[in-house]
Amino acid sequence: MLSIKSRLSIFCFLLFIGLSCSAQLKVNQLHYGAFNYKNKVEGDVSKGNFVEMNDGKKIYGDKVGWKDGMFSKAEVILDAEKFKFLDVKGYQKDGIYFIRYEKIFIRRLVRGKLNVYIQFVESMDMSGGRTTSYTRTNHYIQKGDGAPITILAGPKEIKEHVADCPISMDMISLKTSEFRKALRQNPNYMNEIFDVYNNDCKAVR
Repeated sequence: MLSIKSRLSIFCFLLFIGLSCSAQLKVNQLHYGAFNYKNKVEGDVSKGNFVEMNDGKKIYGDKVGWKDGMFSKAEVILDAEKFKFLDVKGYQKDGIYFIRYEKIFIRRLVRGKLNVYIQFVESMDMSGGRTTSYTRTNHYIQKGDGAPITILAGPKEIKEHVADCPISMDMISLKTSEFRKALRQNPNYMNEIFDVYNNDCKAVR
């Protein structure tokens, strides 16, 4: 007979899997590797790591990160200082910016009039009697730094956001085979759809 604690642990695990699958159905049309993750998009990072509060204030330090609140209080930690999760807008670590979205932090990939974010999710496939671990990705978009963050599920949402830029529209409107070829030939292709838009609909170099 399972103890109450064991049953609660199993319930939490099943709930987590259910929520993950739900999120995957909504936001996982753009798969791992669609974007180039190596681009530097945060400009001058010479001041180092920081925590950005909701009012825009930045507090600089050395070691920064966060812990979730599944079994403890969610908080952001900068060196020895702790900040309440909901008081923090985002933080920058090693030149990469993470913004708070619902109950997590997501990484910024593109910055400008349109910001694009990514969440890496470690998942398991238990089909066929074997368990395989893999990483999937959820993508999000934001129109300017102060706007709400919404799901970026796939080409449909991209077209809605870049509709007033003919160059970006042409890039995302390729046939499936041509689009896959473009991604193979240019790892930065997906990023450039947004970079062009953010550059006042002008080609980027």
